[in-house]
Amino acid sequence: MTAGVLVRFLLATVALLLSVGCSSSEPTGALTAAVKGKVTFKGQPVTKGTVAFEPDGGGKEAFGTIQPDGTFIMTTYKKEDGAVLGKHRVSVSNAGISVPLKYASYSASKVEVEVTAEKTEYPIELH
Repeated sequence: MTAGVLVRFLLATVALLLSVGCSSSEPTGALTAAVKGKVTFKGQPVTKGTVAFEPDGGGKEAFGTIQPDGTFIMTTYKKEDGAVLGKHRVSVSNAGISVPLKYASYSASKVEVEVTAEKTEYPIELH
């Protein structure tokens, strides 16, 4: 694991812990929508790691922990509140040796989603 990937993962973990810890007060910021999904690599569930959504143009990132069945639920301001509405670049980090490290970088992964209020399921298919 490169130093940059390790730093990004540590920052993502700290941000996730801080956002979960702030659930006692109402969040301020952009509107969010529920986001859940399943991460697969070559058709098989990714069984661990972290999914992160980075909004285009900046803004608060969302994070989700990948469960053993590949599923995740995103958190931005408070636990499982979803992600900010709009287009996002996606990264999947700490997913194990079978998933290429390029997916840990927003720019290298080339995976994007658009979060809308009308949709809640966002499958992340890695190739």
